[in-house]
Amino acid sequence: MFLRGDRFQAALVRLPVIVAVAFALYSMLLFAYSLHSWQRMKRDSHAFLVVDSQRRAAALGDYVEDLRNEAAVHADIFEIKAFLANRDLGMSPRYGLDASRQAIEDRFRFHANNRHGSEGSRIIYFDHDGKVLADSNPEAPPQALSPEARGEGSIWVDFDRSLMIASEPVLHKNVINGWVVTETPASLMYRNLIGPGTDASQRELLLSASGRLITAEGGRSFLTEPQLAAIAAADSGILTFAGDLRAFHGDPNLESALLLKSPVPGLQLSLVTIVGTERAYGHLASPATLMVAAVVPILLLVGALRLDRMRRDALRLEAEIALAERERAFAEQRSRELATEISRRQEVEASLVERSEQLRAIFSLSPDGFVSFDGAKRVQYVSPALAGMTGIDPGPLFGLSETAFVARINRICAANAQLTALASLQGGADGERRHFIEIAGPPPRVLELGLRVAKGVTVSQILWFRDVTRESEVDRMKSEFLATAAHELRTPMASVLGFSEVLLSRGGLSEEQGEFLEVIHRNANLMATIIDELLDLARIEARRGKDFKIETLDLGDLLNGVVAAFKAPADRSVPYVLSDAERRWVTADRSKLTQAILNVLSNAYKYSAVGTPVEIALTHESGQGGDPGRIGIRIRDQGMGMTPEQLGRVFERFYRADTSGRIPGTGLGMSIVKEIVELHGGRVGIESQPGKGTTVTFWLTPLPVGETGDGTCGTPDASERELVT
Repeated sequence: MFLRGDRFQAALVRLPVIVAVAFALYSMLLFAYSLHSWQRMKRDSHAFLVVDSQRRAAALGDYVEDLRNEAAVHADIFEIKAFLANRDLGMSPRYGLDASRQAIEDRFRFHANNRHGSEGSRIIYFDHDGKVLADSNPEAPPQALSPEARGEGSIWVDFDRSLMIASEPVLHKNVINGWVVTETPASLMYRNLIGPGTDASQRELLLSASGRLITAEGGRSFLTEPQLAAIAAADSGILTFAGDLRAFHGDPNLESALLLKSPVPGLQLSLVTIVGTERAYGHLASPATLMVAAVVPILLLVGALRLDRMRRDALRLEAEIALAERERAFAEQRSRELATEISRRQEVEASLVERSEQLRAIFSLSPDGFVSFDGAKRVQYVSPALAGMTGIDPGPLFGLSETAFVARINRICAANAQLTALASLQGGADGERRHFIEIAGPPPRVLELGLRVAKGVTVSQILWFRDVTRESEVDRMKSEFLATAAHELRTPMASVLGFSEVLLSRGGLSEEQGEFLEVIHRNANLMATIIDELLDLARIEARRGKDFKIETLDLGDLLNGVVAAFKAPADRSVPYVLSDAERRWVTADRSKLTQAILNVLSNAYKYSAVGTPVEIALTHESGQGGDPGRIGIRIRDQGMGMTPEQLGRVFERFYRADTSGRIPGTGLGMSIVKEIVELHGGRVGIESQPGKGTTVTFWLTPLPVGETGDGTCGTPDASERELVT
């Protein structure tokens, strides 16, 4: 019993030792596990820092590759190809080559100003001899072509100017025809790096192999030159304690920091990451602390809590590593999407080029000539058919302004049939007029012109030419035939008319004979009228206004004189004359203008019923800016009117809206009116509706205010009032 009590007592005495041993063993096991975990987390931290630094260096490499790709795009733009093609064709600077170089500069400036972070960017095109052909920033100091730029394409860093320079050769016919050099501020790379302003415990910088540092714009290096040289000499991809390098001894801020150098792909630079141990390891316990925790059981709880915190830090690091992996995967996916988008855009550009070639083929097959103008009203395209019509080489026409192009065309035109300002070629409000020029030749040609205003950004207007030489020759032969036939018919017709009058005056004829003779005399009068109008029309067309007696006329006085001399039918009232109070002055031939007014008045009475009025009035249409506007002589009736189809043929010779034969006429009156008014530089406008009457307006150009026949001047007034009834 005593023994049992001794053993129990001994056991009680040794119980603390046993407990101590147990706690010691537990503490040792806990210490071993904690030390292993500490080393593993330290190793994971190092691996994360290496992977993160390499990932960021790879991102910088992608940025460098983007700069090289941009340089390749700049070296392959269409404007450079057009410039080289024009230079091969022998185009002179004055007639288009300078414009091609300006187009290259405009495209460079557009690229430089619209790229991300474009401040300080510059794009320069050097020829094979190093001469600058185009510069996106010509106001900046001139740059010379460095030896590094000559080659098949490269990128390097100019430390003196803190620039990243990418060079790409310009290939033309598989031969290098210069280089396009893109200059980008090297400080832009720091936008993707971590600087001291972001986190003081972690910094990143870019260092060359020789120890030269690229700093952000306006920043200064916090490292000394010996420290930079020591980092440059260190191995890449290996995490190093700054304290292991002699240059960092005694530096309280950096001696305990971690250093890592990762090369930047595609560039002779390394990304240097400096991380404080506090940021790298968090608050991991030191081995001494773990040893104390193993020796002192009372610290086991604190150690457990420490271990739990270490576990949480490990989970955080693992989460950051997973996040970095996801970001890398996202970057790869984004890169694939960008590659797909680039391919799609290349396909669209190829489609646009193919469509452009199709349009060029269509224009080259068209017998009509086309000239298109860009937004600045400069020639940007000339179809091959124009060269065949005019004999002008299309090359020198490219880049000419509208005025210069008109002057160039007029150099080969006859003096009396030249091209006026292009704005005058647009159709008027009442219909289009045909415009013609005559090429002096040989051989002489007559060309019809027209202008179409475009609403596009790159094309402002299109001028077309059509060869109507044969049509013009046929019209001339027809006019000569009509004039000759009318002249030859005039003598026998005078005999018929004269002898019929003699027979009618003698009398002694039967009723039937007298009726037949009246028909002969009436139709002979009609034939004589037709012959006189044909001769009049032929004279107008042949002389083209050269026999006009131009004088300054007051249109109000002219209308009053015409109405006073006009003999209205016996059962009709005289025309109503409406005019404003101001005197309207024009330069015109009094007799020809009177003839045109009388022709229209005669038609107004013939084609309107008895009792309906005929009005003749002066009207004014105001212009814009310095344009004096137009003066109109308006003749309005309330007669039978015309359909749109009849209105479209009213100026045709021998065309008559009335086909019944009850209304006398020759069908030549309106043709004569149109010729007379247009030879005065005016235009004839007609408005008509069946059963509601017809309005004919002669639009003439007035004299400027102050240039009148009696030395007076006045301001036109659009109000109208009755002067003569």
